[in-house]
Parts: sequence; structure tokens; C-alpha cells
Amino acid sequence: MATLELIESPGTPNKAGSVECFIHNVSPVKTSNNGKRQYFNCTLQCEDKVVRAVCFSPEKQTQVKTVELTKTPVKLQNFRQNDTDPSKDIFITKYTQVTPLTNDQVDFQFSDELTNASTDAIINLSSVSRLAPDQLIAVKGQVVKVSGVKNINTNSQGKLRKQEILIRDPTACMKVILWEEYVDTVECDKTYEFKHLRVKGSAYDRYLNTPKSEPFTASECDAFWNELVPIDQGLMDATLLKIPVKILGIRSAYKKLACVSCRRKVEPKPNGSAFGTCQSCKLMQPLSTCDSQWTLRLFVQNISVPSSRIHVILAPNLATELMVNVAPTVNLSTASEDDIAIGILSANKSMSMTYDTLSFQVDPTGF
Repeated sequence: MATLELIESPGTPNKAGSVECFIHNVSPVKTSNNGKRQYFNCTLQCEDKVVRAVCFSPEKQTQVKTVELTKTPVKLQNFRQNDTDPSKDIFITKYTQVTPLTNDQVDFQFSDELTNASTDAIINLSSVSRLAPDQLIAVKGQVVKVSGVKNINTNSQGKLRKQEILIRDPTACMKVILWEEYVDTVECDKTYEFKHLRVKGSAYDRYLNTPKSEPFTASECDAFWNELVPIDQGLMDATLLKIPVKILGIRSAYKKLACVSCRRKVEPKPNGSAFGTCQSCKLMQPLSTCDSQWTLRLFVQNISVPSSRIHVILAPNLATELMVNVAPTVNLSTASEDDIAIGILSANKSMSMTYDTLSFQVDPTGF
């Protein structure tokens, strides 16, 4: 459910200097939500990975689309990328050079698999690991597990319903997460064609997600004629993992003022006003009557496996529970982000924590 914030020059100039790739899935030129930027997306097929690219130079769209249609390899130079995580998106700016190459100048071939994935053509589940994160795809699968529906608290959209299912085809087993109106839309042991699922996770732990804005469908269809892969018992197990942890750091502490009526986000009025308006139900209300709800992102160490360190997310109810346990003197209504961080880190406490290994959300069962 994550969204990409459009900024003109994210990341830092890539120190490797260049990347050779084929280009797939070039989108039309789009306009950002605030109407201030034009951009387009594409997928880069490199020799050893597939990454998504965002181009903030719309005049390059014609050139990039041409090399896609002609299946021409290119060299990209002077692009931007997160220097701490080179597997993430590449950002193409007006200064980026896109130089066509000949096929004998690269040591890998154009992938028709990636091209097929950009249409509504059904692809094998085994192909998903070779696709770019956030790519929209269509798959066919037999549903072999349907979990219960959970309510998940999010910063931007309030409480959302979430359901995990497991599907398989003749090539692989894969987890699919259904959100909101799509929960309880499929049944176990039936076969469906899923259109517009979004690729999520790392290259080693892929799963599929219903999209935030694009239309998703799950249409019941004929069962497979070919033999299906055995059910992956590891995936059949719950994705919840309980581990003993030590909190090493606080990545962020985000406070939301909750509406007295619908509990959604209240935005304060400008110029230091004592009033605010709910972004959902539009109720105007005194800020003093709104509960402060904190969402925390923690960096924790698995005490049993000290080399295992992860970021986890605590929804407001769990953030409150944590503060009561480790820093009960901190007033959540008046506290700053530093107050929250210092209170947690000063306590220096260890605890057991249950989290979802896909979303890294701490489970409502808590600590």
C-alpha cells in the first residue's frame, strides 16, 4: 500500500557511473497528485536484477518508448539512486544520458517475460521473482489457504481490512494479500484469474498485493490441467513470528490527532489555530479534544540471533502499550518525537515481540 513521493532529485548521483539495461513497461506521461510535476515510469532489465525507474524529464518519454519497442539495449549515465540501497528505484532526470547500444555490447538478452507481464497476459507464479517491485501483473492460481480478516491501522488511511491467501499453479506457490473491499472475495480450493496484482517484497521473498488505485479482479475459471506444485508448508504457516528483542533505535515517531467522531486524522488549521478539521468526515473541532495517536518505527535486534536486525512498525494502540510498559511518565498528549525516543531508549528494556514477517507490522497481540 505504499506510495512513491514525487520529488525532483531524490537520492544521490550513482557512484557506479552507468548501468546497461533493456527498458520495459514505459508508461504514458503522468502528473503528480499536487499537479506540479510530470513524470513517467518504466522497468529496467539489468544483467543481474530488475528495478523500477521514474523519469522526471517527460521529454525523454518518446526516446525511451522507442528503445522499448525496438528492444534496443541502452546505457544510462548520470542517474540518481539511493546510495544505501542500490536495489531500489532509479531516478532519471534531465541530466541523465540514455545511449542506445547494439545487442553484442551487452551479455544478456531482452526478456519477453517482462514484456508479457506488462499486459493482462497470465504469467507463471515462478516468474514473479524476476519482475520489478510494484509491477502490476496477472496470474492464475488455485487458492489453497484463506486466512481470517485482520484490521490494520495505517498512518494515511486509518484502519484497513487485510486478508492473506495462498495460491499455487504448476510452477510455484505464492502468498497474496487482499485489502479492504477485496477481502472474502475468493474461496479455498477454487481457481481464479487474478488481474492487476502488484509485486511486493524482496527478490528472495516475493508476494502479491491488491493495488491501491488500479482496478483488481479475481474471476473464477477452469482448474489447471497440469499437475500443481506441492503446497509450500512454510508459506502455509502463519507469517507471524514471535522473537525476543532489544530496541536499538527509533527511526521515526509520527503523531496523528484523532477525530473525536470517526477517529481519522485531524489537520490543524493554519496560523497556530486551536482548531482543526477532520480529513475524512470534515468535522471541525478543538485540537484539545483530539487524542494523540503515535505510530512508531523501531530498529530492533533479535536477542536469540544477534545478527538479525529489522525495522518494525507499531500502530497507535501498540505504541501506547509500549510507552506504558517502558516509559510510563511520558505524557503522550504533549510529548515531542524526541521525548518518545529518549523515553524508550533510556529504559533499555528487552521484551518479546510478535510481528508480521511480510509487512513488519507488530501484531495486535503485541508484547
